[in-house]
Amino acid sequence: IDELAAERALERSLVQEGARLLRPGQIEFYPGFTFSRYESDFPTTVKSGTDTFIGEARRTLNVYDSRADIRMGLPFNTQLEIGLPSRVVNSGLGTTVGAAVQSETGQSGAGFGDLQIGLATSLAREKRWRPNAVGRLVWLSGSGSANNNGVFLGGGNPGLATQLSAYWRRDPVVFLMSGGYAHYFDGSGIRPGDNIDVSQGVALAVSPETAMTFSLDQSYMKAFRNNGAELPGTDRLSSVFSFSTSTILGRGLFLRLSAGIGLTRDSPAYQFGVSLPFRFRLR
Repeated sequence: IDELAAERALERSLVQEGARLLRPGQIEFYPGFTFSRYESDFPTTVKSGTDTFIGEARRTLNVYDSRADIRMGLPFNTQLEIGLPSRVVNSGLGTTVGAAVQSETGQSGAGFGDLQIGLATSLAREKRWRPNAVGRLVWLSGSGSANNNGVFLGGGNPGLATQLSAYWRRDPVVFLMSGGYAHYFDGSGIRPGDNIDVSQGVALAVSPETAMTFSLDQSYMKAFRNNGAELPGTDRLSSVFSFSTSTILGRGLFLRLSAGIGLTRDSPAYQFGVSLPFRFRLR
């Protein structure tokens, strides 16, 4: 394990969090999968024959997100990042009166998300109170699917996103913080509102080849717009407590398992993911 420990799982985890960059000539291929479950309940009226009852409606969403990302370390402390997401969504709606199920319907949709191309650069290196800091700019191509089979997928909206990530090392613990802002360009049809992300967390080196990360990830999205007009009640506030375990499997091969618990109504009830980053160097 001595050769593998030279990579250190903690450093590999910081790269996955976006707080650390690859060295020039290093390339990391990052396939990943995340499952998210959304649930919401609200009262409704249910008709049975000539009678009307007060019942409950439950809306569910099972979201399967897959990604294929590539990171490449460049000279002058910069990094090129390319990502192509895809999504499958299963939507369901059921009504009950008491414990009796009255109706159930479901729809499914699938498609690619927006191709993303970003450039990250190191802004500061840790010295005494000053943290390591990384800034990035990401172009959202808008090439993805907005909906499929009547199911909303969330793609098809060009935009720009910025992010600032920082960390303070206090071995074996690293304190993490990041903030981001995404703006979607106006166009015909419905587009998402601007998005603000804030995250705080800690990463812990359990051993040279294993690390754990805990974070609170919060996101606020402004209301959707239709042909420039704001749609009231469509803003979203999401807060998720996330934790992950990462370990080095072999030279250049890294396994990351993650899970999350939603803390607000607009958050997923729970989610889990797995990724298998593979790192190699250009000769």
